[in-house]
Amino acid sequence: MHISDGTVAWLRDFLTDWHGDWKPEYGVPDDELPVALPSALRELYTFAGRWPSWDAEQHLPESPAILQRQDALLRASDLSVSEGTIEFLRENQDGWTCRVPASADSSAVFGNAHWMWDDAGTDDHVELAPPLEHFLTSFVLQETVMGCRHLGVVDDRVAPAASAMVARATPLWLQGWYVFDEPTHSFWRSGPFLLAEIAGTHWVGWNDPIAALPDRSSGWVRMVDTGFDGANQGHG
Repeated sequence: MHISDGTVAWLRDFLTDWHGDWKPEYGVPDDELPVALPSALRELYTFAGRWPSWDAEQHLPESPAILQRQDALLRASDLSVSEGTIEFLRENQDGWTCRVPASADSSAVFGNAHWMWDDAGTDDHVELAPPLEHFLTSFVLQETVMGCRHLGVVDDRVAPAASAMVARATPLWLQGWYVFDEPTHSFWRSGPFLLAEIAGTHWVGWNDPIAALPDRSSGWVRMVDTGFDGANQGHG
């Protein structure tokens, strides 16, 4: 994979490269989506709006299961136009939401996560810095790493070790913007491993059951329970 150009077309290539072959049933039929849904979101839903994950039983029926680990892309059936906007994404504990104008040509994203740092009202949505396709790139890559069968967080005290691993990896998306008022999302690929720096925290995730981090990583990677049987096996 080459570095992202910030388009949904690149995300389609990435998802098939990471998750495997695409099947028609992984997408939502176009006629099940709101007519006013912005084109970038329509493209994502028609491609991956019902893509199952390895733990699909934990997700709602007809949901984009691979895009619901940290924050959640709403099911197509939950999309509707209200006061000229369409809510399409929610934080995993409903702390904030994101909306888009009801217009096929729109590239704007509005969110209310700003209350987390400026004490503004949680119901006040403001336009975010990234345009929609940029926003979706940060979101999809975030959900991909957080949805890995095997997931580890890097001890901040030894972040240089993570930096050394990143130095040998291929950049996918650097300094991506998301809901916060600054670029917070960067991602790299190293063979079966997906590396991420999200809001200052380093992560490493992978799905391959026979892949393993080098033994020397045991002192700086803490495995996270993902609910996968054996998720803490195979690492140093």
